Amino acid sequence: MAHRSDRDAAAPEARAALPRDVVRVIEWSRAHVGEPIRSSTLARIAGVAPRTLEAHFARFLGTTPLAWVRQE
Repeated sequence: MAHRSDRDAAAPEARAALPRDVVRVIEWSRAHVGEPIRSSTLARIAGVAPRTLEAHFARFLGTTPLAWVRQE
């Protein structure tokens, strides 16, 4: 399975192919750059359990939610 790069996730057509919880976290984190972020906060924003969010980020972006936020 090919993973999308972080840069690819920024493209609107790529976001449409991502699960809604991943898109919510990407959009929220971009609007809150520089703020301290916890994985529990990201899961709450996403509306899913932390393990589900981690699994979706791993499957679709090849990284964890917190690692993605740090790279962004």
